[in-house]
Amino acid sequence: MKEFLNLLFSGVAPVVFLVFVIYAYIGLGINLLVDILSRDKFSINSPFKFSWKYWWQDNNKRLIISLLLIPVIVVLWKMMIGGDLNNYTAFMIGWTGDAIANLLKKRGVIPNADAK
Repeated sequence: MKEFLNLLFSGVAPVVFLVFVIYAYIGLGINLLVDILSRDKFSINSPFKFSWKYWWQDNNKRLIISLLLIPVIVVLWKMMIGGDLNNYTAFMIGWTGDAIANLLKKRGVIPNADAK
């Protein structure tokens, strides 16, 4: 079983993997908060008053993609980059992963909700 976990997590201890994923999710959450706070309420594409329902409809695919890719990136980090992962790097994986998903959403690769 220990060998299976070692192969599954690419040599990273499961507890360390969990800590890195938590730091990445914190980075994701802070990036989402920055995105919410920097929205243009006078835009014709979003409601004037902030609505969690509209936010979820507009960002659900982006959020699901980010949530699913973070653990995969954390596991494959050493193979892709070659360096060791630390808390700061895990945080930046969450931050930049969601920023890339947001960019894809703005470019139309990930669909948006219609303004209501």
